[in-house]
Parts: sequence; C-alpha cells; structure tokens
Amino acid sequence: KHHYTRINVEYGLGAGARYIKTLLTKTVNDPEKDIAPFAIWRPFANGMIGTSINPVEWFNIKMNASTGVRSPNLAELSSNGLHEGIYTYELGDPNMKNEQNVNFDIDLEYSGKWLRFFISGFYNYFPKYIYLEPTTGNWYGFPIYRFEQHDASIKGMETGISLTPGLVPGLKLSASYSGLEGRLTSGQFLPYMPAQKVKSEIRYSRQTKKKKSLYAFAGSDVVMKQPKTSVNEQTTPLYWLLNAGFGLTIPGRSASYTISLSGKNLLNEAYYDHLSRLKNYGILNIGRDISINLKINFNHPLKSTENENNN
Repeated sequence: KHHYTRINVEYGLGAGARYIKTLLTKTVNDPEKDIAPFAIWRPFANGMIGTSINPVEWFNIKMNASTGVRSPNLAELSSNGLHEGIYTYELGDPNMKNEQNVNFDIDLEYSGKWLRFFISGFYNYFPKYIYLEPTTGNWYGFPIYRFEQHDASIKGMETGISLTPGLVPGLKLSASYSGLEGRLTSGQFLPYMPAQKVKSEIRYSRQTKKKKSLYAFAGSDVVMKQPKTSVNEQTTPLYWLLNAGFGLTIPGRSASYTISLSGKNLLNEAYYDHLSRLKNYGILNIGRDISINLKINFNHPLKSTENENNN
C-alpha cells in the first residue's frame, strides 16, 4: 500500500493450488451413469491494483483492476444424480478448468452534510465461466440441469441517494437501483441473473433524554421483469413488496433491551424471485412475514478464561 496526500494506491499478487481426489461410491443410479473417480490439480495466480482519490473532502473516486480465479467445486465436477433439495437432476463435468475473470470497476461517491450520492459500475470478463444451465431433458419427471463452462461477461451498475434533511432531525430518505446483465460470448444470456431492482425507504430514529431510542421505517422493493433469460429458462414478471417496522431500545442497569416488530411483504404479494430454483414447480416465494424480536445487550462482558485462571 502507498499513501499520498489525497491518493491511496494498493496492489498485490497471489498464487495457490487446489487438489481434489474422488472415490467411487455405489449409488441408486445405473452403473453407466456414474462418473468415474478422478484426481485433479488446479494451480492459479491473481493480481490486482486499485486506487482511491479524494480531490476534496466530500468527493471520492475509486478505481480497481483485478483478476480472479475459482477452482470448480466437487458438485460442478462430479454431480450425477438427483438434488433432493430443489428436485433437479444435475450433471457435472470432471474436465472443467479453473474459472477465471478480469474485472474493472469504478465508484464515485459524494458525501455532504445532508446528502449522500454514489454511482458505481463494473465489467467482468470470464474465460471459462462455470454455470448451471437447464436442459430440455428429464429423469423420471425431474428436469436435468448440466454444469457448463464457456467464456462469458457480466456487467452492471448500482446507484443510490440518501437525504437527511435538517428540518426533521432523525429523518432519513433513501433510494437505490441495481442491475446487471450476463452473456456468453456467443450472445446468449446467462441463466440465473438477478432482475433489476429499485429499493426505497423512509426511516425515522430518535433518542430521548432518558437514553431510550426508537426507530420506525417503511420501504418498498420493486423488482423488474426479467426477460433476459437463457434458452431453457423461465422469465419472471415484475413484483412490488411493501415492508415496515419499528423498534424501541430501553437501557437498564446491567443490560439494554431492544424490542422490535417488523413485517415483510405486508400486502402478501404472490411472486417468484428469478433466482428461485422452485419457481419451475409453481412454488411461490414467502408471503406476508411478520416477526417480533427481543434482543438483550449486556453492559458488562463476561469474564475471560484468562482472568478466571489468574484469579
């Protein structure tokens, strides 16, 4: 790391290796379906360089360039059977190579007295990207998914704004947007890419003279339609979720007590998250969810073992 008056620079290199060896385990599948035992050795290396620039106190610029690597895991290499948790038949490939990537990202952030704003973008190029792709086949009625490896790219952005107007102390308004797109180099969309999302929230918090504190919030999540899907993947429609809650913290002599009530999806919206592996079976995501929580924070930590031994 190097630190200058208004610039920080950080860079580095790394290397490693992963070794995997599998053994034959008899299963309920037919012998011809079993992937033969194998052993693989996957060395890798990485590098990165990044900088943070503060031309003025209230404005910050961050830029990074880096490489990344991920060795294929055991499921991606040797799956050949039914995944009971999500009711799909998955097929791996023991010949998969390391998944690599080259990443570029930039972040701009403004932090004022009552306004904060940021916008960031990234581009990732993946030689040998590993992903799970649905197929048209089935095994005794269960859909077959196959782990694939091809060159791909993922790009996206995120932006957000928050306001803390001084006219109403404790009030905060915030909103954010995030979205990305993943494609193979052939132009086909990658499966299981999250839909664009817009989140907003209004929150109020205050502390009384007796050191009691309270907060209340209401917010919404608007998730856009996701039409950018892989060949055999289902699209998902737009949905809107309403959330709200409040909490109160009461200090005590030996501990403080926080009780809160929160609700998610208060309008009981029927929806499918695009990343859900159960939407193909018509199983919706969770509906109205209301919870009550009690949290106790002790003012004095427990004695450590070292202190007890010294005593």
